[in-house]
Amino acid sequence: MADATTHEAPQTAAGPWQKRLIWAGVMILAAGASYVAGRVQTSSLIDAAEKETAAAEQKVTKESAKLSEQNRLLQRFEARRQLHLVLIALEERNFGIAKEHQTTAAALLQASEPTVGSELAKLYETMQKYQLVAREDLSAERAVIQTWAKRLDQELALPEGLRAKK
Repeated sequence: MADATTHEAPQTAAGPWQKRLIWAGVMILAAGASYVAGRVQTSSLIDAAEKETAAAEQKVTKESAKLSEQNRLLQRFEARRQLHLVLIALEERNFGIAKEHQTTAAALLQASEPTVGSELAKLYETMQKYQLVAREDLSAERAVIQTWAKRLDQELALPEGLRAKK
């Protein structure tokens, strides 16, 4: 019979240092893959945030334009109110206050930024040039102020679709 001899187990081709290098390579590869995955995920989050920011900026621009239009309209309504105060001051024969209200109305109308050549711009020019004169008969001054108020009312009139139903 054959001798049963024990042989030592053959050494694997990879030594202990080679195993450590393979493990180190695998770990570096895993770390690199994790880094790339994190960068891709972060990049997509940044892109989404930039889109949201752009949408918010667009909304702010739109709302800002809407707000400035409302401020212009408010200034025009305040100019109309000042014209009414001119009429009240004329009734009370308080010409200094009437003149102040007229000046304020003209300034408010100009501050509302009417387009050049528009009815509001012409009205502003007329209001600015007109001088109230203290007299016994104020019917001429009243008529001028009322004409201005009517012209301003026509410019401030709401379109048919926005008027309240009676």
